[in-house]
Amino acid sequence: MLNNGLIDYSGNIDNAVDYYLKDNEFKVGIILDSIKYHTNILEIKEFTINQRNENTHHLTSKNLDLEVNIVGKLNIASRLELEAQLYDTNNILLASYCQGHVKGQYKMNTPGTFYIKENILLPENITKGEFYLDIQLTDPNVAYILSLKNPVKITTEGYLGEGGVNFHYKDRGFVVLR
Repeated sequence: MLNNGLIDYSGNIDNAVDYYLKDNEFKVGIILDSIKYHTNILEIKEFTINQRNENTHHLTSKNLDLEVNIVGKLNIASRLELEAQLYDTNNILLASYCQGHVKGQYKMNTPGTFYIKENILLPENITKGEFYLDIQLTDPNVAYILSLKNPVKITTEGYLGEGGVNFHYKDRGFVVLR
């Protein structure tokens, strides 16, 4: 792949398409710097995943948890729901997360400091690959409060078969069925 007449990427066709579609857009950085506020009812002071503030994460096959911690200040009473969508490198939606919708319960937060701590558990039979996690805080079924301008890049080692082989997303899909 060329960029201004110089080789920008060299690899197989699938990886070149992925690079063009997603990796070319992805910017490594700090999660907090990527916040886009859709309203002024809150301010985020801290935003970490697995106790790290970077927007890239590598997960082993033994640890597929994403512990999301958000600390902020809320100016008015509001419901706050953490929502997330997991995409592949071609921007195809693979999974979504929203515990309030699943449980049918939403917590009303009072003005002042708030803490959100939630664990997003990826399936143990996920394949090896690169994925992107878009995250939002919402007033459920009403409005987006904030979103990330850049997704969080997740790389996984993937499911390890008894024969010692990792199954790759491009060859086997998102999960290995048993």
